[in-house]
This record gives sequence, structure tokens and C-alpha cells, in this order.
Amino acid sequence: MYRAKKWRKKTALLMMLVMLAGIFAACGSPAPASSSQAAPPASNSTPNAAPAPSSSGSVRTLRLGHVVQEGSAPDAGSRKFADLVYEKTNGGIVIEIFTGGTLGQNREMIEMLQNGTLDFTHPTVAVLSGFTDRTKILDLPFLFKDVESAEKVLTGEIGKDILNSLENNELIGLGWYSQGWRQTTANKAIRTPDDFKGIKIRTQDNTLHIAGFNQLGASAIPMAFSEVFTGLQQKTIDAQENPYTNIYLNAYYEVQSHVIETRHVYDSIALLMSKRTFDSLTPDEQTAIREAAEEACAYERKYVMEKDEESKQAIIAAGKTEIVELTPAEWDVFRAAVQPVYDKYASEVGEALLNQILDMQK
Repeated sequence: MYRAKKWRKKTALLMMLVMLAGIFAACGSPAPASSSQAAPPASNSTPNAAPAPSSSGSVRTLRLGHVVQEGSAPDAGSRKFADLVYEKTNGGIVIEIFTGGTLGQNREMIEMLQNGTLDFTHPTVAVLSGFTDRTKILDLPFLFKDVESAEKVLTGEIGKDILNSLENNELIGLGWYSQGWRQTTANKAIRTPDDFKGIKIRTQDNTLHIAGFNQLGASAIPMAFSEVFTGLQQKTIDAQENPYTNIYLNAYYEVQSHVIETRHVYDSIALLMSKRTFDSLTPDEQTAIREAAEEACAYERKYVMEKDEESKQAIIAAGKTEIVELTPAEWDVFRAAVQPVYDKYASEVGEALLNQILDMQK
């Protein structure tokens, strides 16, 4: 009996040692890699530290943060960009997307790019004016007479030169997104500059936007985006300006009788990359990033125009709002009316550059 118990004790001890050996082996050995390619991650993933430079055959995760909502045109453009980068690097680079200001506001994320703790972002040009004077020109009212003119400037040498001016600030400009044309909503038809007189209009906190509407005789009032609908409803403001998609999604047409297609600003957004991150990539990876950005930016600009047209048609279908489409001659009158703004800010935005853009549209 005693010998049987002793044998059972030895057997139990032997089994315990085998189990412990298995545990230590598992802790000391890496888990096997998956044989399938990982899909690009969903947005708003848990933020992590800036990734180390990739080595041959490894997967590198980069982060893209922005302030707009998931499903917006710039967000759609960035998802396209992430897909293209993944494809062009054969799965070697995965881009995580953080929407709605999860990682901070525009200026904060630009500074994160500068110090290498974030890899991509896409702020409006108004925010970039703190990093280069070259972007200010894109906020001049009635600068572009049509989409073709805007595209010609942004995708040509002028647009590239503006983006390249950011490199001294540790930023790489990869291309241009757009939020489409900014239009005006009001409770009356507006066809001439005189029609703006006395109107309190909400604008972005943008010096050139404010100057343009004030020059037309309106009273420009900067106001948080989240407060616009209530301001219109309670009549603390009489009008506001936004792209069609924002006008529709935020139901401004429910509290405004007219949408006036002023097309006063082609709302440009720069797709930026951290220079530190860019410099850490291989030449092939850098080429892939630039090619993906060019394709994604073209996709986004087309996408936003399609969505704006869909929003316009939805507003028309609602039957509550009249659409005022300015003729080319009427639009030219608005351009002439804001000439004093051009004269005042010409030296600040670059007089030679301004004349070049205007001459391209004659």
C-alpha cells in the first residue's frame, strides 16, 4: 500500500514537471505568424506608440488622424488612401484611421506630425496658414470660377509648390482633398452683392472669409459649427455658408428658405505626412505612398462633387428650399465686388502668385 502511494506521488510530480516545461517553452517562443494577409484595421482603433521603422518582410502600422466624421468625403478619401497603400506595399504598410478628432484637433495633429508621433492628417488650409503663408491664397473669396480652374491650380505646379513649402516645417504635402464649393443659405434670394447688406452670416473663424462677406455688406459672425442650426432657428444669425453636403446633413435647408450657389470658396484640404515618418521609409515605400496619395486625392475630389450633387437633389426633393443658381455674369459681379480684399491681402498671399492664378482663368 505504501509503495503504491509512493508510486502515485512520483507519477504526479513527473506530470507537473512536464506541464511546467510546456508553459516555459510557450513563454519563450514567439507565436506563429498568420499565413493570411491582415486587412487594414477599422477606424478609431486604440491609439498606440509611433511605430519603429519597418524591416524587410515585416508589417508596419502607421496612423492617420483627422477631425471630420466617419463617412464624410475626406474620410472616404483617407480610407481609399489606406487601401491603396496596403495594396501598393503588398501588405507591408497598414494605415489605421482615427476619426472625429480622436487624437486631437487640426493644429495639435499637425504638431504631432512634426515630432513624429502621428503619421498623416488632412487639415483645412486655414489651419495651415500658421505653418506657411502660401496656403492663404486658397481662402480668397471667389478665387476660382469653376472646378476645372481649381483642379488645374491644385494638381499643377502651383499646388505642388504650396505643398512643398511645408517641408521646412517637417511636413510632407502629398496632395489635395476638397470639401467642395462653399455655398450660402439665407431666408431670401441673393443675386447681387447688395442683397448681402445687413445680413448676419455665420462664417468660419477665417480672416479672409470674414473679410470677403464684410466687403459685400454682410456682418460676418464666426460661430462654432455645432451652434449653427440653433442660431438659424432662433434667428441670432440670418445666413450661413457651407458645402451642399453639410447643408443637407445638418438640415440647414429646414430653417432657411434659399440656397444660393455663390461658390465663393473651393474648400481645399491638404493631405499631409510626417517628414520623419516619410524619411524612415524605403524609396519603394515612399513611391508607393506618393502614388497612393495622388490616386486617393483624385478619388476624393470626384466623390465630394458626387455627394454634393446628391445632397442638392435631396434638398430639392424635400420641396422646402429654393435653389438660386448664379449666372457666370452674376458671379463675376461678386468677384469684382471683393477686389478690395484682394488689394489688401495681395502682399500677404503673394501678389505674383495671385496674378498667375487669375491669369490662368481668363
